[in-house]
Order: sequence, then structure tokens, then C-alpha cells
Amino acid sequence: MLPQLQNYANKYISRLLKGRMHCKLEMEDERLLLRFFEYDWHSRKVRERSFNQLSRGQQRCVELSFSPFALSELVRARTGIRTPFLIVDELTTHMGTFATTGHPLTRTN
Repeated sequence: MLPQLQNYANKYISRLLKGRMHCKLEMEDERLLLRFFEYDWHSRKVRERSFNQLSRGQQRCVELSFSPFALSELVRARTGIRTPFLIVDELTTHMGTFATTGHPLTRTN
């Protein structure tokens, strides 16, 4: 189930953050680890970052990618029950202009 949830989440993370980030879900002993990898356009390298190192806008995109988006797809895939609509209040709060417009000129936190 983790690979499926990871794939769904990465689909939305990629859409919301313009392909610059992906995550990896892993089990270590009985703990769930969530690792983030960000592509740096300037150095052309991928670097690992913790959730706390992400900007508030990136954190919000990750949160939305998992809940409600990836979780609703996982429920649909497992049960066949499709959510006809989602109501998400204050969707773009803390996302900044890059996530909402694709232009990294200013932040609106």
C-alpha cells in the first residue's frame, strides 16, 4: 500500500511544485519515514530535505498532495468508491506565488 500512496502523492507533488520535488515513503522497524528530494535548477542536483526545511508553501503542497488528494485516490483504488467532490477551505494559504502561478518572483506568506 505504501508504494501506491507514494505514487499518488508524487503525482500531486509534481503538479503542485512544477516537477521540482518528490517524496519517498519507507518503513524502518515500525516507523514510517517520509523523505523529500528537491531538484535544484541552478546546480542541477537533487538534494534531500526534511519536512521542516521546506518552505511553508512547499509544506502546504505536500500536505494537500497526501490529504486529501492521494488518500482519496487510494480509497478509490482499494474500494471503488469515488469521491464526487472535495471541499477544501483556504486551499492556497501559505503556498506563495510560485505554487499558485508558476512564477517564483514573490512570496505571499
